[in-house]
Amino acid sequence: MASADTPDAGDVQELLADPQTGPRAHPVATAEHLFEYSQPVHTAPHLLRLYNALFKAASAGYPDALRRIAALMPRGHGKTEGGTIVFPTWAITRWPDVKIAVISKTQGSAAERVRKVGSTLERHGERLGIGLAEQTKTQITTKANAAARHKEPTMSAHGINSQITGGHYDVVIFDDPVDWENQRLESRRQKIRNAFRDYSKNLLEKDSTLPTGPVTVAVGTRKHPQDLYETEILGNRSWKVFVERALSDWSIVSEGAYKIRAQDGQLYDEPADIPPGVDPVENGIEPDRDVDVLWPELKPLPALLYDIAFGDDAPVIWKRENQNDPAALQGTVFQSDWLTYTDELPGDPSTYTYYAGFDVAVVEDAQAAAEGNSDYSALSVLADSDSRQYLTHLWHERGLSVQDNADWAARKLRSATLGDHSINPSEVRVETNKAPGVAQTLRDESPYRVRGEDSTGAKEGRLHDLSAVFQRGDLVIVGDSTDRRWRDFEQEEWLQFPNAAHDDRLDAIEIALRNVRHGGGTERIGSMRDLL
Repeated sequence: MASADTPDAGDVQELLADPQTGPRAHPVATAEHLFEYSQPVHTAPHLLRLYNALFKAASAGYPDALRRIAALMPRGHGKTEGGTIVFPTWAITRWPDVKIAVISKTQGSAAERVRKVGSTLERHGERLGIGLAEQTKTQITTKANAAARHKEPTMSAHGINSQITGGHYDVVIFDDPVDWENQRLESRRQKIRNAFRDYSKNLLEKDSTLPTGPVTVAVGTRKHPQDLYETEILGNRSWKVFVERALSDWSIVSEGAYKIRAQDGQLYDEPADIPPGVDPVENGIEPDRDVDVLWPELKPLPALLYDIAFGDDAPVIWKRENQNDPAALQGTVFQSDWLTYTDELPGDPSTYTYYAGFDVAVVEDAQAAAEGNSDYSALSVLADSDSRQYLTHLWHERGLSVQDNADWAARKLRSATLGDHSINPSEVRVETNKAPGVAQTLRDESPYRVRGEDSTGAKEGRLHDLSAVFQRGDLVIVGDSTDRRWRDFEQEEWLQFPNAAHDDRLDAIEIALRNVRHGGGTERIGSMRDLL
């Protein structure tokens, strides 16, 4: 349906009719003429709205059009290609001496956008009358730009933390400049916020090549309730903002209102119900009801539900990334800023006492557990000093028998190092509620002092006590919060407490901390009775 923000079908066909002038006519025509996308963008109303807003922001004849455009859209739905590649390509074909800055989380990410625009201009520039004077990994310069003796190149790549100074641009594009890492703490959010404000104000060319004046573009997805999209763009009337969601109704996921077809021809309610050795049919999801999706030609409902059920991301992360729901991963009980990280253990690692905590999950059918949704075993190592404890290692694994658990724990402990220092825990405390045989086997077949211990009392109470130790800064994580093992722990367990699918790593940390609370121990277990 045509609107003030969307070209109607006749407009689109007219834009696409002439391959010689079409690419310059409108970003939609640029996308269709110069890029080989698997799905034509003119079939996607959300992209037509975005492209039309960008067209009006830069073109004469639209005095009321806003010149700040933000697209907050799901992954894989065209926002990055549209805002950071198609739009600047169109602008360069329209105004060859234009100056464009792309600002991403890192310069390398921005350089990928510059490279793709440059390669497109190399392929099609001759027939469009666009010649390149220079192209490097991080910038391209057209002959028109060089002839105009601009200080800035036609298109250049920058990182959000690059401290860009001295340049002035007709178009400034913020290419998904936020991620979980730079938004998880207020101090980091403020740093990105300040950079965004600085660049938005000081990088724009007052005497712009564009007939309307400089244009600012931001594309991305929400990461945090107080991310820069919330504080700087949403609610700011100088921005035209598009907020899109992959699914119009999330309840189809939360209610599990679909069936999964497997290779055996049967329908199942959940991935865990599929028998071992049987694979699901790709995109073989049969929803109980119809739900509108953002781009059905590219990502129909069964494909989206399949991605949620079998993709790499947990559903809460998928919801944040594809539903633009920044609260999906925001802890309602435990907070990100309660976790303190340090790059390395202060002082000589050999001066610390080390303790391990082992939360055990045992299954009889290891294959079924590995392919299903069984509990994990988890193992943690703490370094203890007089004033503070440090969490140095954290692992978890599923689908382990009694013997497998003991072998896995021994193997992980043997591999635990800090620099050149091999860690030898003074005690390994093993939870024995479910399988006391794991502690006995580990005691018999490894060199470690092993103490078996039943966990008593309410688990939530114990984990709340653990969170207080983190919040006070008495327990510090040794590592980088961007490292996958710590990121997964924080996002999948810490922030999801008490509603996480699993809490084994929290349990393992709490078990290890009991060594410190109880003063450690040195006894070796002599029999099964000693474990209980």
